[in-house]
Order: sequence, then structure tokens, then C-alpha cells
Amino acid sequence: MEMKLHKKPQLIRTEKSYEPSGLAIHPVSDEIYLISGTGKVLIIMDRHGKVLDIHHLDSRIFKQPEGICFSPSGDLFISNEGRGGKANILRFNLRRNE
Repeated sequence: MEMKLHKKPQLIRTEKSYEPSGLAIHPVSDEIYLISGTGKVLIIMDRHGKVLDIHHLDSRIFKQPEGICFSPSGDLFISNEGRGGKANILRFNLRRNE
């Protein structure tokens, strides 16, 4: 699967819409990736905490995203709890929109 990330961050409307459940550091870009099952949001920050990107995750694909990690080459893995179905782990080749 390929995930396209928006270039311009959009603000999260309420604090309740984001409760971090996982964090990973991209092995190539050194960016910090935070994921939240609540609100289904992926936030990308630099090492100083500046928000670089916010990606709202499609609830049809991400039933309950909870875990996040990277392969050494930079492929992204997101785990989903089952939430009424089967749990899964999805793999993405990331590419930035220019």
C-alpha cells in the first residue's frame, strides 16, 4: 500500500480528538511519527517538536490504529486492534507530496 501525506498540516479541533497510542522515529528522515486511535490521526514532527504534517486516517482502513514502527529502509507499519473484527498490521511505502 502507498500512503500519500498532505504537505500542509491542519489543526486538530479538540484535545479529545487525539490521544497518542504509539510513537516511532523514521530511520531515514529522523522525523517523529505519533499515532492516535482516538481521532485516527497520524502526526509527523521534527526532532524539535514542530508539526510538519497531520494525516487523518481513513476509518474504513484503520479500524483502531494503535501501534506504529518502521523497517530499516523506512517502510511504515501500523497495527490496528480488531474492534469487532480481526486485528491487522498494514505496511506502507511512504512518499511525500511535493
